[in-house]
Amino acid sequence: MVITGPEELLVDREADEIVAKLVKSQPDREVRELDCRHKAEPGVPGIAQDISNAAAPSLFGEPPILVVRAVDFADELTLDALKSTMAESEGPPMVITHNGAAKGRGIINAATKAGFTVQKSARPN
Repeated sequence: MVITGPEELLVDREADEIVAKLVKSQPDREVRELDCRHKAEPGVPGIAQDISNAAAPSLFGEPPILVVRAVDFADELTLDALKSTMAESEGPPMVITHNGAAKGRGIINAATKAGFTVQKSARPN
C-alpha cells in the first residue's frame, strides 16, 4: 500500500495504523522500517540494498513487513529496488509513504501497475 498526502504527520499516522493491522494479522512477521530522508554513510549499505535484502526469500520464515517512509526523498537506486520488489508476486507486505509531490511520483505509478492500493491522506476539516 502507498499512502500519499502533503501532511507528513497524517500520512505517517495512517501508515502506522495500517502497519498495526498487518502486525495483528501476521504476528510472526518482523517490521522493518526504512526512512528515505536518512542517507547512508560511505561504506554502509543503503536503503536500496535493505529493500532487496528484505524482499529476498528466507529459510527462517516469512519476509518482514517493509515500511518505507518519505519515498519522495529516495534516490534512483532506492526507487528501482522498490519498483522491482513491488513487481514480485511473492514480495513482502509493504507500506510506502510519499508526500504527493512530483519527485518520486513514479513509485505511485509503479505501485498502481503492480496492483497496490494507493490511498490519499486527506486533511481533516
